[in-house]
Amino acid sequence: ARAVIFCPANATKPEQKAAQMLAEEIQKRTRIRLTQTTQWPAGNAPVIAVGQAATLKKTGRKPPAAETRPEGFGVQVNQSTNQPIIWVQGA
Repeated sequence: ARAVIFCPANATKPEQKAAQMLAEEIQKRTRIRLTQTTQWPAGNAPVIAVGQAATLKKTGRKPPAAETRPEGFGVQVNQSTNQPIIWVQGA
């Protein structure tokens, strides 16, 4: 299954832009265009979740501890479920 980029519907403009830029860079470097969505995908397709930690927590998922420095971000991988998740969280 091909990965999707998830950014919550209630994300701020900078969060939405970060998800868009990630999709563009992936496409530019790999020639693979990943689908972007504002709804958590069903099934077991890998998810790249992009947003601020507070926004991602509102999805009902359990993101790992987030970066707290201003302008900081963290990337964590969770493969402990049937749906692999890459968390890209801003402070």
